[in-house]
Amino acid sequence: MISEPISPLFRIKNGRIPVAMFVSPDESSLDAVLDAQKRGKIGSAYVEIVISCNDNAKSLTIAASEEIATAVVAHNYSEDSDAVKNLLELLDEHEIGLIVIDNFVCKLDDEIRRRYKGRILVVQPSLMPAFYEEGLHGIDIQKAVLDYGTKVAGATVYILGDADDKNKIVLQKPVAVRRDETPESLDYRIRVAYGEETLPKAIEVIACAELKKIRAYHIEKKYVN
Repeated sequence: MISEPISPLFRIKNGRIPVAMFVSPDESSLDAVLDAQKRGKIGSAYVEIVISCNDNAKSLTIAASEEIATAVVAHNYSEDSDAVKNLLELLDEHEIGLIVIDNFVCKLDDEIRRRYKGRILVVQPSLMPAFYEEGLHGIDIQKAVLDYGTKVAGATVYILGDADDKNKIVLQKPVAVRRDETPESLDYRIRVAYGEETLPKAIEVIACAELKKIRAYHIEKKYVN
C-alpha cells in the first residue's frame, strides 16, 4: 500500500522548482533544457534528476557530466508496486515539484499521475489533436503525417490530464513539411524545434505560474493569520 502523498505544491529550492525529466533511451531535449537554464531562459525551474528505462541512455551520461542525479527504472516498473513506491520515494527525496515526460517509453503509473496532477508536462511530436492516438509513437507519427499529405506538422507540449480532466495544451510549434521530406528528416526537425525552443519555454511558463501561486498562497496565509 502506497502511503498518502506528499504534495509537490510547495517544493522549491533556492527560489526555483526542482524538475524530474523522464527521457527516452535514445534522444531527448535535455541538452536544450540545460542550455536554456545556463542562458537564463529557464529561471523558475531547474533539472534536479533525469530518469530513464535504459541504463545506456545518452541523457544519463549528459546528466552525470553536469553533476545532475540520475536513475534507471525497469521498463515494466509500473506493474510492480514496490518499484512504483521506490520511484515515488525517489521523487520525494529530490523534492520534485514538476515532471517532464520527453519520449519516455515506459508507462507512467497511475499513482505518479495522481500525485503530480497538473504538474506533468509531456512533449508530443505532432500538432495535437492531430496524429495523437493510441499506438502511434515516435517516427510512426511522421510517417502518418507524410502518408496523409499534411503540409504542416509540429510539436506540442501539454499538461497531462486524467480520467476527469483533458490534456491542456501549453505551447505548440508548427513545422512546415518540405517537398523532399522523409519521416526521419521531419522527425529530426520537429525534435529540434521542441528541444531548442518549445519545451524550455513551456517549462518556464508553467514553473513561473506555479511560483506565483505559491507566493500568493504565502501572502494570503500571512495576512489571514
